[in-house]
Formats: sequence, C-alpha cells, structure tokens
Amino acid sequence: MLPKVSILNASSASLIGRSALFALLFLSVSPIFSKIKKNPQIKANTTYVYNPVKKLLTPQEYLHMLSQSWDSIQTLRTDLIQKNPNGTHMKADLYLRRPGEMRLVYHAPSQVQMIALKGKLIHYDGRRNRSQSMDLSRSPVAFLLQGKLHDQVQLVEIIHRDAWITLVMKIKKDPNAGKFGLTFNPVLLKNPRLCPLTGWFMTDAYGKTTTITLSNTIKNAPMPKGTFELQKK
Repeated sequence: MLPKVSILNASSASLIGRSALFALLFLSVSPIFSKIKKNPQIKANTTYVYNPVKKLLTPQEYLHMLSQSWDSIQTLRTDLIQKNPNGTHMKADLYLRRPGEMRLVYHAPSQVQMIALKGKLIHYDGRRNRSQSMDLSRSPVAFLLQGKLHDQVQLVEIIHRDAWITLVMKIKKDPNAGKFGLTFNPVLLKNPRLCPLTGWFMTDAYGKTTTITLSNTIKNAPMPKGTFELQKK
C-alpha cells in the first residue's frame, strides 16, 4: 500500500511527498463523477459493455485513438482546476511541450511551480524560495510527455456519461499504484486542431481521488521563449 500523502502542504512535504503530489495531479473523475454520491438525481456510472449492434468502438479502439490524438500534440496550454480529496480546489496554468517539457503554475495564494525539463522534475516553493528535483522517469507524468499511451497502460474500464467518455487505466509498470482516468470528448478525437482531453482523475491505493478539469485549452500554439524556465518572483 502507498503511504497517505497530503497534496495541500507541498512546501513542507518530503521529496517523495512532492512527487506523490505531482503523480496525483497528472494521473488524477470529472467533477460530474465526483458529485454522484452527493446528488441522488444523477444516475450512477456504469461500465460500458461493447455491443456491436450499436456500432460503437471497443474500449481498446477508443484507447488507441486517444493515444494517437495525444501523440499529435506538440504544445499545449490550458487552464486547470484541481479538486483535492478533501473537497478544496486549486487553480493553475499548465504549459506543455512534448517530448519532455512542462510547467505548472498554481494561482495565489500558492506560490508553487512544477517544472519538467531535461529529464528532471523540479518543485519550487516561492514562499520559501526553495526548490528540489528528482528524476522525471520516477514520476507518472513522464508517459504524458513521452507518448504511446496505449503501450504504457492497462485498460480497466470505460465510462460513458453524456457527451464524454472516461477511460480508466493502470500503469503497466506499477499496477498497485492506484488507477487513473482520462476524460475526453470522442467527437474531437479526429480533429487535428483541437485537444479532446477535458480532464483526468487519480485514485490512490487508499481510495482518495484527485480530479483535474481543463478549460480554454490551446493545442500546438507557439510557446514564448522562457515558458519552461523557472520564474522566481
């Protein structure tokens, strides 16, 4: 079992705690899913069973298409809302350039930045003016920056709700680390100009779920010089 890690106090956590924060963030069900137990009017999620009569794609076909769509991303800029297991919310700006570069900047009052650059994952706490780094390969975010998603994950189930689909998966190299789901709009899978991904969730070994919702996503736009550099205030 993984140790329980708080993602609300990254500045005082150990390096392992910070990497767990990053893992929860990048392998973090849409707010729609997380509110099911609180709202009895919303029907519970059901696992999708392939029915050839409906002429729908199989779960593996959806996974392969999502993987191909993600691999078409060179750069990504998006607004991000992170819902923590205790119900609190954090906002951040996410910048990504594949392969290998990422910058995540949390909004005030947080002064935390997360940088992936040159094979390193850097956590910077602006309040303490302190940074620590680790090997990027030790973080689950690595597969999002590298590509070929379908080769790195094991599909657990597929969930349909309204216009969105969530693929629930485990990492093949670490199947005991919990599960995560990628939520996307299937209509956008073949649109080369748009990113179909609308968010993701991560459930750890203790059943704690962190949810990420994306908005105002811009795909393959030029990134200004210095975007992926640590910016100290």
